[in-house]
Amino acid sequence: MTRSTGLPVRQFLTSGDAGESVSDDGTFRKLFIRALRGEERADANGDGYLTGSELGNYLGDRVVNLQIGQTPRYGKLRDPDYDRGDFVFALGQPASPVAAPSSGGGFKLDDLQDQQKKEQIKQAWATKLAEMNAAYQQAQKFDEGSASAELKVTAWQRFGTAFAEDNPFSEEDDRLRRMGASRAEHWMSQRQVASVTTTPPQPKTSSPIKPVVGVYPSKYKPGDTFKDCEECPEMVVVPAGSFRMGDLNGGGSPDEKPVHRVTIPRPFAVGKFEITQAQWQTVMGSNPSGFKGNNRPVERVSWDNAQSYIKKLNKRLGLMDKPDRYRLLSESEWEFAARAGTTTKYHFGNTISASQARYNAGRGEGTANVGSYPPNAFGLHDMHGNVWEWVEDCWNNTYSGAPTNGRAWLQGDCIYRVLRGGSWFLNPRLVRAAYRSWSLTDLRDYGIGFRVARTLPR
Repeated sequence: MTRSTGLPVRQFLTSGDAGESVSDDGTFRKLFIRALRGEERADANGDGYLTGSELGNYLGDRVVNLQIGQTPRYGKLRDPDYDRGDFVFALGQPASPVAAPSSGGGFKLDDLQDQQKKEQIKQAWATKLAEMNAAYQQAQKFDEGSASAELKVTAWQRFGTAFAEDNPFSEEDDRLRRMGASRAEHWMSQRQVASVTTTPPQPKTSSPIKPVVGVYPSKYKPGDTFKDCEECPEMVVVPAGSFRMGDLNGGGSPDEKPVHRVTIPRPFAVGKFEITQAQWQTVMGSNPSGFKGNNRPVERVSWDNAQSYIKKLNKRLGLMDKPDRYRLLSESEWEFAARAGTTTKYHFGNTISASQARYNAGRGEGTANVGSYPPNAFGLHDMHGNVWEWVEDCWNNTYSGAPTNGRAWLQGDCIYRVLRGGSWFLNPRLVRAAYRSWSLTDLRDYGIGFRVARTLPR
């Protein structure tokens, strides 16, 4: 901390992106203040100090996940003389409730009057929440009617604008805002892809799926590809190897440290692409995605949803009890696969452009078809950007004690699971090979998908 505050830095943190209209007294301000007070889980490494970098990363992820139409931006001045340090805030403690006087000396009602004011404020927020619930029901009824997609988008946007202020006494308002934003995004995507007439493939009724003859290799050479069935994800054989995991280039987050060596002992198979909407539809019989397209990655799927897909796929293929069944990658497998033997920020170097990955896209643009960008040296596409990818591991805010054998880390804060790779709307820093994020296992978001792995039989 002393070193960080002693080095020169100029940092910025905005409540939204270019062209976005944001409230000057809304959710971003509330979360900003709560983070400084220590009331939000913004201190990534739990050391009692909140750096500007931690604050920027937290607010960016938190506000975007709320789906309220804001995309906070964080960064440092692009100057080698002014990007070396960090702002550091000593976290405050949540305010203690007002205590009643413990000694005599006079009749006082100050504490009761303060309590009365708090109760009045709380009641006012309860009334506001009731109004919000009523407005949501009204918007939902309109949503179910015959109005055009354009009008339905407008209805949900008005709802979000009218109830943008964060209720400090409830989480229900956040939930309603997220659901309203989800409906707005849904109708926006319907409006944008109205010209697309391709019908998603219908679920297969046969079980198990008949394997494609001869596609599964008898010898697993790095770079070989195979599919277990026509509708199954295409897999690439990734070699065994050893690599240094974490912030190899400096400037990363505390949770990317300490850098440590991991050895992947055996070759394994990794999805060449993120799971597509057509592949999801075939197994699950539905398509939860906000940006429709058979060859786009499936998104708005939680970690729990991804596990359900994998379980059904294994069951259909007769692999439920097999050691070589489909699964999520471990976090170390993911970074090994993403780096593909490189030590730079991205598998293609230390700089990134729009021709190399899907990132920094506008809200109306969304995801790209899988395989739209060149693969890495292992033959894997979209390891940077497009959608976040769930991995198996529980969240830990540093790598201290992390496995070094390629296995998933199943100890830690397991109500949260790790996300890797960044997504279509994030800035370059957040799509680096070393960057890590986390979310609740039941969260569904327009920027979250997954790819699968498979252990190869000996």
